[in-house]
Amino acid sequence: DEWGIAGAREVYRTLALPTNAYIEALTYTRDRACAPRDMSAQAVNEYKSYLDYLINALS
Repeated sequence: DEWGIAGAREVYRTLALPTNAYIEALTYTRDRACAPRDMSAQAVNEYKSYLDYLINALS
């Protein structure tokens, strides 16, 4: 996990791509997840925790 995130961060830095757009998109996706419309409550909680992890790693 850390290796992949570090690699993505390095690519973004090398190409001078701002991570703000990715963070905003992940935040929007996290905030829009809904149970039971999208998935079960447990699945939504896990999904949001993974998105939080990515958001924090890219911040």
